[in-house]
Amino acid sequence: MPEILVLDGDTLNSIVDIPEFVDVIEACFRKYSRGEADIPQRTVMTISGNWWGFMPGYVKGSGVAIKIVSVIPANRERGLPTIPGVVTLFDEDTGMPLSIMDGAVVTGLRTAAASMVSVKYLRPGESGVVVFIGGGYQARYHLRFITHFFRPEKVLVYDIRREAAEGFVRYAAELGVDAYVADSLSDALANGDIIIEASTTESPVVLGSHLKRDVHVVSIGAHTPESRALDDEVFMIASLVVVDSKEATSRESWDIRDAISNSLITSDDIIELGELGARVASGRPGGVTVYKSVGLALQDVCAARYLYNKAIEKGVGSRVRI
Repeated sequence: MPEILVLDGDTLNSIVDIPEFVDVIEACFRKYSRGEADIPQRTVMTISGNWWGFMPGYVKGSGVAIKIVSVIPANRERGLPTIPGVVTLFDEDTGMPLSIMDGAVVTGLRTAAASMVSVKYLRPGESGVVVFIGGGYQARYHLRFITHFFRPEKVLVYDIRREAAEGFVRYAAELGVDAYVADSLSDALANGDIIIEASTTESPVVLGSHLKRDVHVVSIGAHTPESRALDDEVFMIASLVVVDSKEATSRESWDIRDAISNSLITSDDIIELGELGARVASGRPGGVTVYKSVGLALQDVCAARYLYNKAIEKGVGSRVRI
């Protein structure tokens, strides 16, 4: 068996070039929308109340990868990532494993990158107030990425766990960003020009009645059965709804499922992220825009190939023979 390149989280974080990486993820979504990827439905199960996912995928030119990942909210108290996992990258021609990498970091990087594709097109080069609903692991990656595509005049964070919000503020300070804990959820929502929902909520936390009428909402939480992050009014007032995958969100996102079943939107009203660039070529829509993601193995494949190539280029990582 040839050697496998093992990439830990610190190494992955150190080698990523954020604007370049976002371009890679955008190109990946365009391939997906053109049918140049094979992304089987992921296998999911619940163990002790925690979500586990097994996510294989193939993308032309990037290879084959599988991620085994879980969502363990109690890991916050353990000082561990709430979304631990591993990603294994394989050569598509030989079937040989090329690399094993920290799945939590890959997930953080690729999820934030996809969100930034929506920000890049729907709030290009603008400045304003960025609001985070949830101050945990994913929120930190989104903060790290968003400063490359938007100029935060102020950052607000709301988390039902005050200590999580305060930890986010300290992390923001390390990045040179001034962030503040919001007095309440309604206060946070009312001030946001971009709202990033990165929570583990089961009931809506983004409420349409509290939003500005020109705001971009990114929602990456509520991806388990019957959980919601966005209330009905968000969809009633939305001028554009973007998803990572129509098929996946219609199956796995109760935000999208309920909005369609309640006739708030139709499937034809939704566009995929890979189609967004062409859609806004003549100008971005105003009003309330929404990007809803459940996460795809597609992103893991392209992220893993990018990170593997970067590691080879920079000569980093550890090689092991199994």
